[in-house]
Amino acid sequence: MKAGTTYSLQINGSGSFSLNVDVQSPPANDDIANAQVIPPFAATRAIDVFGNNRGASFETGEVPPPCGQQPSGSVWYRYTAEATGLMAVGGAYQPGQDVYRPTVAVYTGPSGPTAPQGCFNWDYPYEEAALYAPYFPVVAGQTYWFQITADRLQAGSFGFGLYKE
Repeated sequence: MKAGTTYSLQINGSGSFSLNVDVQSPPANDDIANAQVIPPFAATRAIDVFGNNRGASFETGEVPPPCGQQPSGSVWYRYTAEATGLMAVGGAYQPGQDVYRPTVAVYTGPSGPTAPQGCFNWDYPYEEAALYAPYFPVVAGQTYWFQITADRLQAGSFGFGLYKE
């Protein structure tokens, strides 16, 4: 739903009717300009990222990721590589919490996502998932933008991991 838009409902039938509307505020990192910073990899080879994309939307002109379902919205993260090498995208889990693995699209660009680097979606059949490998090269000092999406049924708490090779 968009603010300022009038929506009409047509109800057909007899008896009582109840309608509940749950308006969600968008996450802080809903827009590219507000991408959440992923910290440097200190002494570890992995970083787990957890978030929530309930209420997320697409910005004007934003394109959906090149893999996965037709999403309902996105949230954004950015990471500046400390070293040149390979990085992988994978799942992340939090004990005691129900999180899903989102579609993760990776882009580069100095002030925003302009060049796709990879895309990974866990819902693809194995044959298609191989086309969108979770590994991508990183260059020291380069900023990488992560577009996190889900279809309408999956929106909520998610987790993904970044791993240095």
